[in-house]
Amino acid sequence: MNEIKRLVYDYIEPKDTEIVVNLSKVDFLDSAGLGLLISFLKLMKKRGGKVVLEHPKLGVQKLLEMTRMDELFDVKKRPEPTTGSWNEFM
Repeated sequence: MNEIKRLVYDYIEPKDTEIVVNLSKVDFLDSAGLGLLISFLKLMKKRGGKVVLEHPKLGVQKLLEMTRMDELFDVKKRPEPTTGSWNEFM
């Protein structure tokens, strides 16, 4: 995890106030992963910014809700699939 943290911190510019983390390929998130996200959040809060967590899978989304982390982060869930428009049936 420290290597990932270092790589992300090296990528962040001093003027950046938002980090977007795409969680669509993350199947499991443990305490180390949550700690990493919190460290990003602390950095962005110091800058007056935020961390956006995009498209968490259902298990990760439930973990974020159970730990109330969804209240700390801006979580963008996957859009619900649509089946079509009403015009198809008229």
